[in-house]
Amino acid sequence: MTIKEIKDSIQQWNEVRMTSLGLNFLTSGSGLEIRRSEFEAWKDIQNEHNIDIDDIEVHMYIGIVEFEITFYLVDSYSDKYQDYEVNKNLFVKEYTKSTFLGDLEKGAVQIPPLEFVTYKRNETIEDEEKEREKAINGAFTWLLYSDTWFKNKQKEVKLAGGTDETGPVRVFKIPFVDFVDIFNDPETQKAFLFFGIRNYEDKDKKPLYRNEIELLLCSKQKLKEDTDTPIKILIFRDVTSPCPPFSMDGENFNLIR
Repeated sequence: MTIKEIKDSIQQWNEVRMTSLGLNFLTSGSGLEIRRSEFEAWKDIQNEHNIDIDDIEVHMYIGIVEFEITFYLVDSYSDKYQDYEVNKNLFVKEYTKSTFLGDLEKGAVQIPPLEFVTYKRNETIEDEEKEREKAINGAFTWLLYSDTWFKNKQKEVKLAGGTDETGPVRVFKIPFVDFVDIFNDPETQKAFLFFGIRNYEDKDKKPLYRNEIELLLCSKQKLKEDTDTPIKILIFRDVTSPCPPFSMDGENFNLIR
């Protein structure tokens, strides 16, 4: 794809996201994957330009291509300077169609138990358990009530007069450090991204936005022959900011025209 085609695709999402089609697109799949090689491409950019780990993000734009929802992920440094290279620092994604990793010729593939863990810096085990519960709760809330969230966004648009700063999300900001922590495990070859619903607070724990969309990240490992051993799923519920409702003013979202 060319950069113009990508920008046109993102603009097409902006034109339909206020309509009932917007919800159909958002709920047409379960999530998307980021490969280790793609993470390493962003990591090389961070190292090459000596960027502090807390000063780099990944921007995930939403677009429409041939009536399918499409996602575009690029590091914030490349986005700022509009230095885009498709499949090198800008990756085009669709919803994952299948997560099947087995070999049918060897018989039925057994699904092992999953063990959900969180990795939150400088937090206690109790805090970790709370974050894990919030993450799983957020994912189930999206599964059950995404339609209610969407109707609320439509009402918001009507009250605000239909500006680009209201309504369903156009782009997410993802802390790059979350990808770093997920891919620190050498067995993790992919990260899985999926939606949830959460309440956002400011640094002083004061409410900012209630019942808003969020983007959750977790590790994804291959199935193993020993199906009795749980696969650890490293799950993150960090501040992945959806814009809107967070403001796009002053941000380097240069794929939005």
